[in-house]
Amino acid sequence: MKSSTAVPFIFIISAFVFTEKVNLQMLKAEESRTASDFELSDLNGKKIKLSNYRESIIVINFWETWCPVCIKEMPSLNRLVDNYKKEKKVVFWAISHEDKLSIQEFLSKYKFNYQQFYNGLKVRKAYNVQFVPVHMIIDPKGKIRYSFPAEDEVYDKLNKGIKSLLKELKEN
Repeated sequence: MKSSTAVPFIFIISAFVFTEKVNLQMLKAEESRTASDFELSDLNGKKIKLSNYRESIIVINFWETWCPVCIKEMPSLNRLVDNYKKEKKVVFWAISHEDKLSIQEFLSKYKFNYQQFYNGLKVRKAYNVQFVPVHMIIDPKGKIRYSFPAEDEVYDKLNKGIKSLLKELKEN
């Protein structure tokens, strides 16, 4: 019974994500909001604190293992990580509210190259993430400069945002 009621719910959320059209527009620094600080543990037990990553461009993906849209976009996200692996100023984080074991089991079947963090429900709430996947890019000053749900053009939109912020870093 539980799985039969979950399928329509997941379908409705997926349909919303696919039909919702959001234009990626870079916010001017004065229009963007400060990213709430948080501390999470990655799958290796390493704790990270957002505020310790000032001077970096942080690309965040809010996701869940049960989300078909999240799984669909993973190859594009992995390609993005590969394209920026030599750029030390760009970090890629995936935040799930699920437990460590669930994510580890999922990753034994699927490749997802973002640094993985678990038990992130408080972070999701702080960032007002109400469905997944949602992508955000936080600039080196700790401001959320991009935020959008998944789309077919996720690679292009994230790439454009990262390039724009890297250009700003070089100009300053």
